[in-house]
Amino acid sequence: MHAKIELAKTYSQFIESKLTANPQWEDWLTAHSQHPIDRAFVQRVFEEQLGSDYKALLEPEFLSKMRVARQHIMLALGVRDLAMQAPLEEVMIAVTTMAEVALEAVAEYYAQQLYATYGKPYYDNDQEMKLWVIGMGKLGGHELNVSSDIDLIFVYD
Repeated sequence: MHAKIELAKTYSQFIESKLTANPQWEDWLTAHSQHPIDRAFVQRVFEEQLGSDYKALLEPEFLSKMRVARQHIMLALGVRDLAMQAPLEEVMIAVTTMAEVALEAVAEYYAQQLYATYGKPYYDNDQEMKLWVIGMGKLGGHELNVSSDIDLIFVYD
C-alpha cells in the first residue's frame, strides 16, 4: 500500500500536501484505503472524528472535525482512485455519501443551535415542524465527483 500512497502523492497535490502537513495520517491511510469506500466506512469516519456529543461542540471545533473527516475520506478515495482500485461508480457513491452524511451532521448541529436561540418551530396543532434538506442535481442523482458542488433546498414541512 505504501507504493500506492507514494504514487498518489506524485499525481495529487491535495494528497501530497495533506500528508506532508499531517505525516501521522499516512498510517491511517494505509489501513483505510485498501477496501472499497462504502456508506458504512463514510459514517464510521465521521463518527470517529465528531464523537457522539458533537452537537455540544463549539462551532470552530465542530467545523474543524468535519474538515478532518472529509479530508480523510478524500485521501482514501484519492489513493484508491489513482491506484486504479476504485471504479467510477465507487467514486461517485463515496463522494455522494460523504455529502449526505456531512449534511445530516451539519443540519442536526445547526438545528440544535437554532432551537437554543429561537425554540423549535411548531404547527398550530403543536406538532413539531421538520426541516428537510433536499439535494438537487448530481447530489440528488447520486452522481457527485471529487470536483462537484452541491445544490440544496431547505424546507420546513
